[in-house]
Amino acid sequence: RYEGDGKFDVMELPYASRYPNNMVLAIAGNSRKLGAVWLGTEGGLVEFDIAGNSFGHYLDNNPVKSFHYDADGALWIGTDNGLYVMAADGVFSKYGHEVGNPHSIANDVVWGIFSDRTGNVWLGTDGGVSAMLANRAYRFRDIRDITGSTDGNDIMSMCRDGRGTLWLGGFGGLIGYDTTNGESVW
Repeated sequence: RYEGDGKFDVMELPYASRYPNNMVLAIAGNSRKLGAVWLGTEGGLVEFDIAGNSFGHYLDNNPVKSFHYDADGALWIGTDNGLYVMAADGVFSKYGHEVGNPHSIANDVVWGIFSDRTGNVWLGTDGGVSAMLANRAYRFRDIRDITGSTDGNDIMSMCRDGRGTLWLGGFGGLIGYDTTNGESVW
């Protein structure tokens, strides 16, 4: 915590003794509660009210790797066990990989979540890239279709530049993918 004196103070998390695996992997603001944040930890999802020094714990024993808010205010949560979407009313929906279903997410380990300007939500997973189109239909894009190789299947982070190129970062390095013409650079 920054106190304004030029120094940062270490903040003890109030749940640390109750949940021993509390390494923080992701942080997001909390649109439902002023002064609170969401923490993605190795032990699950934590809602931490900083002012009240209190917490709520969700998705126990499910490592949370990434967060993203969509235009409707839903919180998208990437975990080691699939994708969870918490609607603005607090109700969770779960999406996972289904063997043999090409319309499910590529892999249950979801490292990164990104929304493009057309409302599509992209997921970076251990098995490639998945997209939930603005109409809420999933489409899996095999990384081999983008790169012509099986290298770099694990996608951990994503963004889109001003020209519309989707950039994918992972174990195989950096991949640039133009979604309008299907060309890739890596």
